[in-house]
Amino acid sequence: MSHEQLFSVRDEILGVIGSEDLKGDLQREIAKAVAPFDDGRTAASLKREIVDLIRFIEETKIRFLLGELRAKELYREVDFGLHQFKMRHRGFDCRDNRVFSSYYSPCANRP
Repeated sequence: MSHEQLFSVRDEILGVIGSEDLKGDLQREIAKAVAPFDDGRTAASLKREIVDLIRFIEETKIRFLLGELRAKELYREVDFGLHQFKMRHRGFDCRDNRVFSSYYSPCANRP
């Protein structure tokens, strides 16, 4: 997965930027987006944590879009979040996980 894919902003996410319940709305949009790609091989608890990781990344990108972060800070926070997740889940590879990689695949953001 390229940085371009990881840092692109999905249309669904743009739609929740002004939401009063940003975390909840993000969680729902992400869950809807990954549902078709859930192959049943990822444990439900890990899937929830992956959705939380994606939500963290998307929240960070929203903070950047709102001018709360500079590009360098955006990259650093996302990189740190991915690193922390990989430390908790040894052997996790974003590219090999169908739920995570499908969310950020170029064709997943098309209508």
